Amino acid sequence: MEKLKGLFFQELSPEEQEKVLEIVETVSFPRGSIILKEGEWGEEVYILKEGHARVTKRGKFIAELGAGSVIGEMSPIDEMPRSATVILTEDSKLYRITKEQFLKLLEEHPKVAISILRTLSRRLRQIDDMIVEKTLQEERMSTLGKLSSTIIHDIKSPLGAIKGYTELLKKDIKDPEMSTYVETMEEAIDYILNMIEEVLEFGRDRSSMKFQKVNLSEFISDLVAFFQKGIKNKEIDISIDVPENMYIEIDPVKMRRVFFNLLKNSVDAIPDRGEINISAKTEGDGVVISLSDTGIGIPASILDRIFDPFFSFGKAGTGLGMTVVKKIIDDHDGWIEVDSQQGKGTTFKIYLPGRKDV
Repeated sequence: MEKLKGLFFQELSPEEQEKVLEIVETVSFPRGSIILKEGEWGEEVYILKEGHARVTKRGKFIAELGAGSVIGEMSPIDEMPRSATVILTEDSKLYRITKEQFLKLLEEHPKVAISILRTLSRRLRQIDDMIVEKTLQEERMSTLGKLSSTIIHDIKSPLGAIKGYTELLKKDIKDPEMSTYVETMEEAIDYILNMIEEVLEFGRDRSSMKFQKVNLSEFISDLVAFFQKGIKNKEIDISIDVPENMYIEIDPVKMRRVFFNLLKNSVDAIPDRGEINISAKTEGDGVVISLSDTGIGIPASILDRIFDPFFSFGKAGTGLGMTVVKKIIDDHDGWIEVDSQQGKGTTFKIYLPGRKDV
């Protein structure tokens, strides 16, 4: 009953709220379920009784919804397709109301209609403020991106040539000491090229996504095998627990960067020896991929800032590694969560929804 007092029903008397509860149907959905999908037709209205949901529009995050929020109230009124996608971010219970019941509710209880108008007005103001803020931020980032992209492309070409020459030198050098110097040069060039790719990825828009259906177990096994070759001076066991028949639609090139960045952070967080585990399971309409390590952990004081642009909690880098990770996950209409305990390790959880438009 208390949840009905959340937004639209706060002005109704207890008796009126009882009547509302009589017409609704209580339904449960697991985390990851897509309640509404942008562009699809729908007539049902939902009230979030327990749980949380994430709202996205054109792949961009719009808002988080909590208990008491009403979802999908506009479609029965304007008879238009859903204007946004709503995904549950935890196991949730909802009240479901049909179009006919909802319209009858508005007719019999004008207070609810007035409350809807107030709430919509509040939402429009919030969205307007958010759009202004995001537009200013995107303009600043766009200017920076265009400038850095031009400069970086000019740097990338000669670096590629230098790397080619170092590979030729390695074949001809017989002196072990000189060979070590060349390998150090090659590692430094790879490090710079990786930073360049991070900056370029940061400036790319969602239209560059190229989705493919991949076998997740094979995809992760291949990238881990390649990544392990670059681990030096540490004893790290990387285990994989992914069902062999699990398929998912992703942009494989971009998703490789996600895992490479996360694996690199895990390796950096492990002093001498430790373990990294990658697992996956289906959840709701999508897949949850977990990457856990036994490293030193991330301080609680900076945990909520690790995805911010140019924020770095490591020794060096662009400060864009984790920002790029989140951007790529967002472009997949998913989200990423992090849990960390100092001295015990860190776990990243990536949720990727099932796609119907591939």
